Amino acid sequence: MFQPQRVAPQFDPSLVQKWMNACKSSHGIRCQIPAKIDVPGLLLINRYTNQVCEAPSNASYVALSYVWAKTTAVNVVPVASFESNPVKSLPLLHSMSQTITDSICVTKQLGFTYLWIDKYCIKQHDNAHKMAQIKMMDRIYKRAELTIIAAAGDDENEGLPGVRSTLRYPQTLFGHGLHTVIFVPPDISLCSKRSKWATRGWTFQEDILSSRRLCFGFYETFFVCHSMQCREALRGIERTKDDIEVQRYSQVSSSSGSHDNYKAISKFLERGGPFLGDDLKNLQNKPEAIARGYLQQVRHLLKDYTPRTLTCNSDALSAFSGVFSHFEDGQFPVYNIQGLPILFAKQSPMQLEEGLAIALCWDRPHWEESERRPDFPSWTWAGWTGPIDYHHGRLELFPTNVSLEYKEGSIVSLETVARHVADDIKSVAAWQSHSAT
Repeated sequence: MFQPQRVAPQFDPSLVQKWMNACKSSHGIRCQIPAKIDVPGLLLINRYTNQVCEAPSNASYVALSYVWAKTTAVNVVPVASFESNPVKSLPLLHSMSQTITDSICVTKQLGFTYLWIDKYCIKQHDNAHKMAQIKMMDRIYKRAELTIIAAAGDDENEGLPGVRSTLRYPQTLFGHGLHTVIFVPPDISLCSKRSKWATRGWTFQEDILSSRRLCFGFYETFFVCHSMQCREALRGIERTKDDIEVQRYSQVSSSSGSHDNYKAISKFLERGGPFLGDDLKNLQNKPEAIARGYLQQVRHLLKDYTPRTLTCNSDALSAFSGVFSHFEDGQFPVYNIQGLPILFAKQSPMQLEEGLAIALCWDRPHWEESERRPDFPSWTWAGWTGPIDYHHGRLELFPTNVSLEYKEGSIVSLETVARHVADDIKSVAAWQSHSAT
């Protein structure tokens, strides 16, 4: 296992299928795709017909995470009249970007029928459908059997290296007697962090909400799930003989530092606890600690998200809405007011008013580099560009001394805001409970 290998010039779908089969057969509930999650209004591309259609019940599909090209709007399918015609043909393949056509090719090679691409599967000219789908990004990516990540190049015009005509960087090889020296490409984390894809705001939630990721880099393709990582340059999983060896491989492959971020996020987002490394049995009788752990995770994700860039500043909250939606569905719901995360749960003794005061205590390491986003209030991180940070430790705040000012100049106390927010949240919770029954 983990022997350096020559990376073939072309992408090998049979190898990826072995990775996925090992994940499905050996990782159990940790990597299980939640097929029962409903995504109303979901549209998918049928790669056989090259058409956008309504998603069949419990359809298995692949999702794509990529960077849009600046000139991509000309290829967007106008689906404003989709209701009168539930099938829409995509543009001719030669008129679509290289990444899109390569993704359709990979979907076919891996044996899937359906593919989800935001540009074509969200009605770009229907604001109601667009906003509804954006709010359900967590469901869309968590339900995908696999997410293709286009991490090579600056945008979708680069394509997926190793697929069709998109070339990979050549692997460095040289002989020494009877031996061959093979250059192993950079670590997975370095490949993804150095990519343009990793700097964009929208791709953040697409990455962490996906259960399985197939990332196309310049040198190779690698696979990451909630339990292991595989790469072409260091083969191994295909040599395992049974589930026990797969489990051993998974433990070793996921123990490297490059996988820590995936482990921390996936452990929380799926069925683990809010604290990486903590024993949940010791927290069963400590609801306040668990609740604060959920809040801590949201803050951690915001710290990772806010340094990323957005083409439209008005997307600051939308590009993170899938993460917020996920945390609202937990045992200890974490809601947000204009992006400020707050706890509101019967099991938590934390008062909403105190939570609001703490949520306001974010900061920016480099205020001089921040620019104002006029679409959002100045008291939320979304109102400014650049990374944020939260003060550590428990803050001794007096919410009665905090007030918020509206645009027209009126000032209200934090206590008043908290009361209105609590009423709104209770109304939503009651409506959801009634709908469920």
